[in-house]
Amino acid sequence: MRVYVGGVMRGARARMVEMDIEEDGRGDLQASLQRAILNGVPDGILVVDRDRKLVSVNERFFAVWGIPRPEGALALLYGTDEARLIEQALTRVADPEGFAARVAAMPTSSLMT
Repeated sequence: MRVYVGGVMRGARARMVEMDIEEDGRGDLQASLQRAILNGVPDGILVVDRDRKLVSVNERFFAVWGIPRPEGALALLYGTDEARLIEQALTRVADPEGFAARVAAMPTSSLMT
Protein backbone atom coordinates (compact mmCIF):
# COMPACT_ATOMS: atom_id res chain seq x y z
CA MET A 1 0.00 0.00 0.00
CA ARG A 2 1.27 3.50 -0.74
CA VAL A 3 0.75 6.41 1.62
CA TYR A 4 1.30 9.98 0.45
CA VAL A 5 2.52 12.41 3.08
CA GLY A 6 2.63 16.14 2.45
CA GLY A 7 1.15 19.48 3.33
CA VAL A 8 2.01 22.70 5.06
CA MET A 9 4.17 21.10 7.74
CA ARG A 10 6.40 19.45 5.14
CA GLY A 11 6.44 22.31 2.64
CA ALA A 12 5.14 22.05 -0.89
CA ARG A 13 6.64 18.64 -1.61
CA ALA A 14 4.82 15.42 -0.93
CA ARG A 15 6.64 12.19 -0.40
CA MET A 16 5.48 8.66 -0.98
CA VAL A 17 6.01 5.99 1.62
CA GLU A 18 5.51 2.29 0.93
CA MET A 19 4.13 0.50 3.97
CA ASP A 20 3.36 -3.13 4.56
CA ILE A 21 -0.19 -2.99 5.91
CA GLU A 22 -1.76 -6.14 7.24
CA GLU A 23 -5.06 -6.57 8.93
CA ASP A 24 -4.83 -7.02 12.67
CA GLY A 25 -6.61 -10.38 12.81
CA ARG A 26 -9.97 -8.80 13.58
CA GLY A 27 -10.38 -7.68 9.99
CA ASP A 28 -9.86 -4.05 10.97
CA LEU A 29 -7.84 -2.72 8.04
CA GLN A 30 -8.59 0.91 8.97
CA ALA A 31 -7.09 0.53 12.46
CA SER A 32 -4.08 -1.32 11.05
CA LEU A 33 -3.56 1.44 8.49
CA GLN A 34 -3.74 4.15 11.13
CA ARG A 35 -1.20 2.35 13.32
CA ALA A 36 1.15 1.83 10.37
CA ILE A 37 0.97 5.50 9.41
CA LEU A 38 1.45 6.64 12.99
CA ASN A 39 4.54 4.47 13.37
CA GLY A 40 5.83 5.09 9.84
CA VAL A 41 6.20 8.87 9.94
CA PRO A 42 9.49 10.41 11.06
CA ASP A 43 7.72 12.76 13.49
CA GLY A 44 7.06 12.16 17.16
CA ILE A 45 3.30 12.11 17.69
CA LEU A 46 1.38 12.25 20.97
CA VAL A 47 -2.43 12.23 20.81
CA VAL A 48 -4.54 13.19 23.83
CA ASP A 49 -8.28 13.44 24.34
CA ARG A 50 -10.20 16.43 25.70
CA ASP A 51 -9.40 15.27 29.25
CA ARG A 52 -5.70 15.31 28.31
CA LYS A 53 -5.43 11.54 28.62
CA LEU A 54 -3.19 9.69 26.16
CA VAL A 55 -5.03 8.15 23.24
CA SER A 56 -2.02 7.24 21.11
CA VAL A 57 1.72 7.79 20.87
CA ASN A 58 4.29 6.57 18.40
CA GLU A 59 7.80 5.23 18.99
CA ARG A 60 9.38 8.31 17.39
CA PHE A 61 7.88 10.58 20.05
CA PHE A 62 10.36 9.23 22.59
CA ALA A 63 13.34 9.44 20.22
CA VAL A 64 12.51 12.97 19.04
CA TRP A 65 12.09 14.28 22.58
CA GLY A 66 14.91 12.22 24.10
CA ILE A 67 12.49 10.78 26.63
CA PRO A 68 13.15 7.22 27.83
CA ARG A 69 10.61 4.86 26.32
CA PRO A 70 8.59 3.10 29.00
CA GLU A 71 8.91 -0.67 29.23
CA GLY A 72 6.21 -2.77 27.60
CA ALA A 73 3.62 -1.99 24.97
CA LEU A 74 2.89 1.65 24.30
CA ALA A 75 -0.81 0.85 24.56
CA LEU A 76 -0.26 0.53 28.32
CA LEU A 77 0.12 4.32 28.38
CA TYR A 78 -3.31 4.91 26.86
CA GLY A 79 -5.64 6.55 29.35
CA THR A 80 -2.82 8.01 31.45
CA ASP A 81 -2.40 11.75 31.96
CA GLU A 82 -0.24 13.62 29.43
CA ALA A 83 1.44 15.53 32.27
CA ARG A 84 4.07 12.86 32.90
CA LEU A 85 5.40 13.02 29.34
CA ILE A 86 5.03 16.80 29.09
CA GLU A 87 7.03 17.23 32.30
CA GLN A 88 9.84 15.18 30.77
CA ALA A 89 9.68 17.24 27.57
CA LEU A 90 9.97 20.46 29.60
CA THR A 91 13.47 19.47 30.66
CA ARG A 92 14.51 19.45 26.99
CA VAL A 93 13.25 22.81 25.73
CA ALA A 94 14.95 26.22 25.93
CA ASP A 95 11.86 27.96 27.36
CA PRO A 96 10.04 25.50 29.64
CA GLU A 97 7.54 28.07 30.93
CA GLY A 98 6.65 29.24 27.42
CA PHE A 99 6.33 25.68 26.17
CA ALA A 100 4.11 24.70 29.12
CA ALA A 101 1.92 27.75 28.46
CA ARG A 102 1.54 26.81 24.77
CA VAL A 103 0.64 23.22 25.66
CA ALA A 104 -1.90 24.40 28.25
CA ALA A 105 -3.45 26.79 25.73
CA MET A 106 -3.89 24.15 23.03
CA PRO A 107 -7.54 23.31 22.52
CA THR A 108 -8.41 19.70 23.19
CA SER A 109 -11.80 19.65 21.55
CA SER A 110 -11.49 21.49 18.23
CA LEU A 111 -11.47 18.27 16.18
CA MET A 112 -13.50 16.12 18.56
CA THR A 113 -17.24 15.96 18.71
